[in-house]
Amino acid sequence: MNGIGSYYMKKIVATVVVIQVIIIGLAVALLAFLPGDTLAFLGLSQRTGYYNILDYGAQSNRPSFDNAKVFNEIIQEMGPNGGTIYIPVGNFYINSSINIDRSYVSIVGDNSGLRSGVDGSTPNTQAGGGGAKLIVPSGVTAIQMVDEESSQRISGVTFKSFQIRGEGNNGIGIEAIQDTDRVVIDDLVINNVGVGVQLHGADALSIRHSWISETKTSIILNGASQQASIVNNALGAQPDGVTIELENPQWYTISGNNIYPDGASNIRLYNPLYGNISNNTISSRYTGVIELLPNKEGAYGDGNMISNNNISISTYRPHPERKEHDWGILHIGASNTFIQGNQINAEAMPKGYTAITLASGENNRVSNNFISPE
Repeated sequence: MNGIGSYYMKKIVATVVVIQVIIIGLAVALLAFLPGDTLAFLGLSQRTGYYNILDYGAQSNRPSFDNAKVFNEIIQEMGPNGGTIYIPVGNFYINSSINIDRSYVSIVGDNSGLRSGVDGSTPNTQAGGGGAKLIVPSGVTAIQMVDEESSQRISGVTFKSFQIRGEGNNGIGIEAIQDTDRVVIDDLVINNVGVGVQLHGADALSIRHSWISETKTSIILNGASQQASIVNNALGAQPDGVTIELENPQWYTISGNNIYPDGASNIRLYNPLYGNISNNTISSRYTGVIELLPNKEGAYGDGNMISNNNISISTYRPHPERKEHDWGILHIGASNTFIQGNQINAEAMPKGYTAITLASGENNRVSNNFISPE
């Protein structure tokens, strides 16, 4: 081949290579913008350990279809490193429990939807409580953490950005039967169930930025827990329940929550140790808004701080557990409790009420609280 022909052949090869590089680059860029289900259709994985329930046969808006079986199939498919289950926007009915029997499982929704099913809507909002929603019948636990083959702790489980809505004010939203480490509940809506969250032996628990209400009881931690954090939530219970109830908690934080009626107690702690209840806005209709009580073995709490809470009795009603108004808006059965800087607005309370009752314990200190009327 002469010199001129060789020159043009090299130019053609170089041009073809450049075009191929451009095409490959455009294809890669396009794949980055494709949704997960399209990638699955093309036989490409979005990322390892990611499971879209629609890819496993989940069906929305079908009350007779039990989507819990889809979740359980995915969980059993996960390896020792766990994975993330994705719930898209839709009403996914579950007629039995989603069972988490291993660690490192995350269930993440597209969004948690509206505050409740009674909210209004416009063409730009979701009607009827919208978002990624699990609908559960009365008396059924929506999500249960238990490993029947092992007593080891279940660790590193996350629930984020979806809604659990009961069809009757019974059952449990999220339950752990055995001990857990680092369960995270973030941006969840749980309503119209008996108990929103009930966990046993929950260490390093985090419940944050969630709305857990229209329930008999919002949160129960039984057994014993360490370093539980309940922060920046909207919570509400009913007269035959308690908004936050903790048994033997140690080094806990309850802060920045908006807690409203009608729970028999807004915060009830049995044998609490070295914890902090601060900067909450709490409204109630009863005495016993915050209670520190001995546990069933008779052990008293120690070293707790109750500070900078805004507490108001909006309307007074007889206590559902028949506790008289001298029981105290704050009732303390613990030692070394520091109660400081709280604002207690009790204008609806009857005359002769008690704002702070130090029922038992030693070295409890009360200072700089604003109580109206005195």
